[in-house]
Amino acid sequence: MEEAHQRMLKQQLESEISSLNTVENAQLNIARLGRSVYYRQRLNANMATQTRVIDNARELEKQRRDELIEATKIEKIYQRLKEKQLESYLQELELLQQKETDEIAANVGRRNDNPLKKNPRQD
Repeated sequence: MEEAHQRMLKQQLESEISSLNTVENAQLNIARLGRSVYYRQRLNANMATQTRVIDNARELEKQRRDELIEATKIEKIYQRLKEKQLESYLQELELLQQKETDEIAANVGRRNDNPLKKNPRQD
């Protein structure tokens, strides 16, 4: 009878230990679950922050791209204006050179037409 009693006590002890292990495991699982939930919340918050950072960077990129496009347009306009001014200057310079050439030719023609001048070959 004593052996039966000891077996019964041993079974109760094992049952209690098993029950305690289950409770400890449940508490550990609850604690782990709590940490997991906190970790996921933190990850979600970090992802939201990074999403805002990326959105801001994209907006800044778009703004800078637009500024670059506008600056490129202005640069092209200045380049065309510079080319037109150079072309105009070269045309004006050509006209002045042509006038100077015409004036020289007219002076040479007048000098040849002047009867008072002696022709050095006639002497």
